Amino acid sequence: MHPAERVVVDTNVFVSRLLRFDSVPGRAAEKAIHQAVLLVSQPTMSELADVLAQAKFDRYVSIEQRLQFIRLIAHTAHFVPIVHPIRECRDPKDDKFLDVALNGRADVIVTGDGFAADASVAGNCDSDTCQIPGSLGHTSSL
Repeated sequence: MHPAERVVVDTNVFVSRLLRFDSVPGRAAEKAIHQAVLLVSQPTMSELADVLAQAKFDRYVSIEQRLQFIRLIAHTAHFVPIVHPIRECRDPKDDKFLDVALNGRADVIVTGDGFAADASVAGNCDSDTCQIPGSLGHTSSL
């Protein structure tokens, strides 16, 4: 990942980073946070906060650590205004990540579930990457 790359990270990858820092998704999220321009929106940050507030994580990571992680993301990331919303994913809850990618001119989307490959806006896709018209890059599915 080059420092100038503009990256969108899916919530599941951030959760993986918090639970298993040394995992592949954890390392990918860490690189996005510290070596790239991390792109988020209010809806993607709200989803992250809602997911990390769930009691099921209490036994793995303290609420203080989860809140600290959210603050790190909010402090590090560039907030993208969503001027042109996208409604293309099979699961409409995933559209918010395409919104950020296209409106923020992302180079890469890092996801663990490959949601963007289902979106017609993504263009040419294989199992790991998608070329996103109007963007500079591709989607990377872990």
